[in-house]
Amino acid sequence: MFDYYNPNIRKQIATIFIAIAKKIEEDDEFAKSILGCLDERSNDIKNAQKKKKSSQTISKTYGMNIFEMYQKDGPHGLLEFLEPLDLKDLKSIVVENGLDPAQKVRRWRLKEKIIKHIVETIGKQMSKGEVFFKQ
Repeated sequence: MFDYYNPNIRKQIATIFIAIAKKIEEDDEFAKSILGCLDERSNDIKNAQKKKKSSQTISKTYGMNIFEMYQKDGPHGLLEFLEPLDLKDLKSIVVENGLDPAQKVRRWRLKEKIIKHIVETIGKQMSKGEVFFKQ
């Protein structure tokens, strides 16, 4: 590791940057390659920001508490609620509630399969504490 507090190392790094700046001013091909790398990097950053924005909009599109719905109406009530929804809404429910840690459900295309996964996963999570309430 570098000693960042050492003034000699900082002077060496500054000398390297000055040499690079001079080379950019003198050599058009070198300047083109450096600026091309910067342009590619800025495109990568922009694409990464777009991906972050799109994943945030997917996860915040649907604000229904399906755990409460399962608790009130049971699995059949939740099933009746989920059936009229389209594939995009179902996937957003899965993402929003953290029902797909392996991200396998996001690739599924069958609506019935996703609904079954949601109901089963919610049922498993809701039944975890029941053993302590039974007498």
